[in-house]
Amino acid sequence: IEELINAPDTRDGIGSTPDEMKCITFFGELFFCEWVYVENMTTPEEGVGVFISAQGTGDRAQPGKGHAAFGIPNFASKGYIYRDKTCLTCKDRLPLSMDAWVRLVNIVEEIATGTDHIRIDVFITPEGEPKVNEANISFLKISKFPDFLVEEMRRRWLEGYRRLLT
Repeated sequence: IEELINAPDTRDGIGSTPDEMKCITFFGELFFCEWVYVENMTTPEEGVGVFISAQGTGDRAQPGKGHAAFGIPNFASKGYIYRDKTCLTCKDRLPLSMDAWVRLVNIVEEIATGTDHIRIDVFITPEGEPKVNEANISFLKISKFPDFLVEEMRRRWLEGYRRLLT
């Protein structure tokens, strides 16, 4: 789908990949989206090594043929956007209007219905429209989330199961 979505014109005068929201949900509700773009690619060897290192800490993700041939993307974070559209660490103006953000939240939560945890990745077109890229059932140990967000993710996951059991 990456080939179908145009990137913003430039980022600091340099061409870029599309803005992407990696949206974290728990029990069908959006917690936050990490706003990212691809800064560069690893070498193929480095990319496969990242997966192997993550497996050593319990992650089950496997490198694909594309990772072995071309590497993996190094994502740069532009901030963490919560469900109410407040943003932690955002320096740039968000690439979505409030209406488009509401559409993104509705799309993500519709896809996440019936799940305990799922990440929905959404590209943002240059016109500010959300387009679903993929769903991922594992948040990788190689993610660079701040510790306090990881702890809150853990808490929400456990709390969701506690609610189901009572």
